[in-house]
Amino acid sequence: MKGLVLLANGFEESEAIITIDILRRAKLDVTLASVGLDLTVTSSHNVQVAADTRLSDVISEEYGFLIIPGGLKSVLTFHSSALVSEIVEEFVMNQKIIGAICAGPTVLSRLGLLKGKKFTCFPGLDEYLKSGSYYPEKEVVVANNIITARAMAYTIEFALEIVKKISGKEEAKRIEKAISGIR
Repeated sequence: MKGLVLLANGFEESEAIITIDILRRAKLDVTLASVGLDLTVTSSHNVQVAADTRLSDVISEEYGFLIIPGGLKSVLTFHSSALVSEIVEEFVMNQKIIGAICAGPTVLSRLGLLKGKKFTCFPGLDEYLKSGSYYPEKEVVVANNIITARAMAYTIEFALEIVKKISGKEEAKRIEKAISGIR
């Protein structure tokens, strides 16, 4: 299955890169899409990452899952992008898998796409939460096809839940074992 990771300047690098790493270990085809015009995207801690494509060049029908990393600056860019809104709404409407971590779930909430769904996100972002049942104490929440995580500290658990949803429990266990140094 092909997946799309949204990137904009100010993204939280751990949430994006660790998730990408784990998804690729599961042999999933992951495309990094820059929301801006520049393919080089700078993280919240000044790590530069080369995106594979611009979001404006993406044919969203080709993708089965979407990842929205946090980093408040990047998420605010997502909030103001009509294209991001259009793609996120399309993924929800077509019941495709969406993973959003830290400030990322606010993109879904702001669009009213978490209505009737449980989710978590980084504490203190209440002003961006417009819909859904917010569980601030939860680390990772799976609500059908939407997987949310509270913060960077839970990135591995978040990514493994995505793998479990796409590739099954055994594949997630295999990767967890491999990255834990357990033989």
